Amino acid sequence: MGAAGPVGAQLERESEQRVSTTKSILLVDADTDVLDSLQANCQSIGLTTHVASDAVTAITLFEKHDPNLICVDSRVSAENGLGLSEMILQSPDDVQCPVIVLSDSSAPVRTETELCVYRVQRRPHLWRYLQPVIFELVDIVDPRTDELSTSSLDANAIDND
Repeated sequence: MGAAGPVGAQLERESEQRVSTTKSILLVDADTDVLDSLQANCQSIGLTTHVASDAVTAITLFEKHDPNLICVDSRVSAENGLGLSEMILQSPDDVQCPVIVLSDSSAPVRTETELCVYRVQRRPHLWRYLQPVIFELVDIVDPRTDELSTSSLDANAIDND
């Protein structure tokens, strides 16, 4: 090996580890302003983002990228965002992917499947309520504290008054 051989191999291994540990999120919302804002905020905390404004694109992106988390507007498809999530997460391996449903309602999220679903109510300053949930669900470091989130969330219990 040349002088840069071992060093180059080490850098390549470190790069592969960073790529494999990068977390990603699938954002699904028909409102492009909300989608753009969520995408920018998610990227600012180090998430790779995949965005869709309709059900067909969302399913395609999920199959292609296998994200760590889905954030879907409750009004994004003819059924609803939760119905779309149930369509996307059909295999037993996929069911482990948590889903955040953005909702205008304060009613609890009801699902017929074993999805890991969290509801965040749409409101002004949505990101302030959504960011801590994302930190918890994808185990990323909070850039404000440089620590992993340690709070505990209960499925279907994110009721922001």
